[in-house]
Amino acid sequence: MSHRAILTLIQTNMSMVYTVKPHKLLIILVIVLMAAVLPGVQAQSDDDITVGLLLFNPLTFIDEMQNYGYIDGENISYMMLNFEGVAMEDFQAEYERQVQAMIDTPVDVFVVTNDTDAVNLRPLAGDIPIVFTISDDPVTTGAVADMIVPGGLTTGIVSNQHHTRRLQLLTEINPETDSIYYLYSAFAIEGEAVLAQVSALGEALGVEVIPAPVADAASGIEVLQTVPEGADWLFLTPFLPFDLEFADALVNASMSNQVPIAGFLAAPTPGYAVIFGPDLDLITRQSAGIVDQILRGANPGDLPVAIAENILIVNVEVAASLNMEFPDPILRQANQIIRPGDLDNFVSPGT
Repeated sequence: MSHRAILTLIQTNMSMVYTVKPHKLLIILVIVLMAAVLPGVQAQSDDDITVGLLLFNPLTFIDEMQNYGYIDGENISYMMLNFEGVAMEDFQAEYERQVQAMIDTPVDVFVVTNDTDAVNLRPLAGDIPIVFTISDDPVTTGAVADMIVPGGLTTGIVSNQHHTRRLQLLTEINPETDSIYYLYSAFAIEGEAVLAQVSALGEALGVEVIPAPVADAASGIEVLQTVPEGADWLFLTPFLPFDLEFADALVNASMSNQVPIAGFLAAPTPGYAVIFGPDLDLITRQSAGIVDQILRGANPGDLPVAIAENILIVNVEVAASLNMEFPDPILRQANQIIRPGDLDNFVSPGT
């Protein structure tokens, strides 16, 4: 699999590595993907500032930090995971060893992908600040005590109610929407809370939210084989399996059942009719601004959790294949309109 294909899968699915047991910091599959995407980079130096990056796309973060005056090798250094040559069965132990090395250095701040990662890392990190790049409900997960005054040494970015806003948007795209097939993982710390929020709005809108709990890729493929008759949308959440076979099954289920996919992470994806939510690149860059404030002396507990911008992407070619059209007001709202041929050179995650 090419690096571009791996990055595509990360950006379009972004299961965000929610774990069941608090002491487990990262799913091994994501470790493998990160190791494949990144070259062997684990920078350490005698510079005054050192940042530990446990991110999907650390190079974007490093690039944005340059805009704040931090130059790698001059006034800042970065420690990143490096799994080159590590056997699969040793990945978890090696991950924990490298994280402990960052703690022992110590790094001045950790930057992690999501609030669950922050919760899992917090008991080990001591007094090292942690910044998470995305979350849906960091109070529910326990990452922060409050959105305005987080308290402690952790802060970050929260999505802007993109799940409930996406449901509202879907009813505007198709006013006859009366049910959605809601794919999620009940294993996620905040999975049930987000489901409850979407279900409450669905009740107010007269839209039935049909939960489809997914435990793993196999069960995800199974629920896609039983899409309820009359479902108007396949509604994705960040808590789904990180799996190529599942991704293929999802698109196949959409086409065979003529039910459009509504994704959540702003990245053009073949087979998806609508995507509404945060942009991975933008939130990573946004987190650099938070880290800059901390490095300049701000207390993380006093920095309000920042709000991510939502991006709307619509695919008119996919819509046409599903015998649907986007209303003009939706097309005017869209940040990106994918037209026939736009994704012809797209590298499939399966290649």
